[in-house]
Amino acid sequence: MTWTCAAIDHGVTLYQSGKIAPCCMIDHSYLKDITELGHDPFADLRTETPPQVCYKCVQEEQHGIFSYRQQLNASKKEIEGIQFVDIRNSNLCNLKCRTCTPKNSSQWAIELGHAVPIIKQDITDYKKFIVSPSVRSIYYTGGEPFINAEHWELLEELINNGYSKNISLLYNSNLTTLKFKNKNILDLWKKFKLIKVMASIDAIGEKFNYIRSGADWDIVNSNMLILNKQVDLTIATTVSILNIWFIDELLEYFKGYKIELTNLYDPDYLSLSVIPDSLKPMAHKCIDRIEKLYYDKNKISYMRSQIDNNINQQFFKDTLIHVLLLDNIRNEKLFDLLPFKHEAITRAFKNL
Repeated sequence: MTWTCAAIDHGVTLYQSGKIAPCCMIDHSYLKDITELGHDPFADLRTETPPQVCYKCVQEEQHGIFSYRQQLNASKKEIEGIQFVDIRNSNLCNLKCRTCTPKNSSQWAIELGHAVPIIKQDITDYKKFIVSPSVRSIYYTGGEPFINAEHWELLEELINNGYSKNISLLYNSNLTTLKFKNKNILDLWKKFKLIKVMASIDAIGEKFNYIRSGADWDIVNSNMLILNKQVDLTIATTVSILNIWFIDELLEYFKGYKIELTNLYDPDYLSLSVIPDSLKPMAHKCIDRIEKLYYDKNKISYMRSQIDNNINQQFFKDTLIHVLLLDNIRNEKLFDLLPFKHEAITRAFKNL
């Protein structure tokens, strides 16, 4: 077998829909029911060639990017059982970020009038796979993990069972808070082997507040200053058509921090591949500025290829609708900060 991925034998991602996958990068058409957990649910992925549903890692590796598959393979231990747990079993969130959806944000669901805004998969019956001596890494996202009561309870169970000292915790968090009721996350983290926090920051200042709707830049920036002294902190920036224009500002502001740029894939009408031909020259100038400030030239090259190929540019009208509609609903002005006006006017009045 030439295709190997530690997630197949040692990983599980838990979704709020009651589905599971070996990892979060796999195509969502593959998801299995959570009741299959413990019955070798991903055996069909043990193939000689890369499974089609693993195309994201394949594409990244083709561009020289250290893929999620390669990261897990490099960190796995020679022990049986689940080692890598990815928990995203609730959409409970206090923000409604522009690149998110109701399935990952209860605030989005409330705004859109969903009858049941909070989606949650109860994992009580499956905790034996998480509160386990084989687990070495837990990745917690959401929703927002720091407002999720179950997250705090799970950490305390791992501590009480004596497993926490072997476990590295990794988070994607909006960093709007570091506390829950009378608990401070820094107190619990002292019991774990390693803490890595990916702070979801797609811009700075006013632009951040618009893209991460509901957030307060001053509060988040203050929390980052606190964590930067105590944990392994990374600025996790999702690169999309909404922020490619001012990523260089973010890179300048966070000089000295770890920064990870990740391309947005979904929704496709917000990806770099939707940039229309008319905006490609401007987008490339932005990439030129980013390249002077960012270390990973393979990722820069991949961004360029997304822009050059722009295979989804037919969806740019959906981009405009998305931005303008949310501006109207939320009384925000992100559109004014984006270089879309001329293109929008041209498209709106091209037949007059």
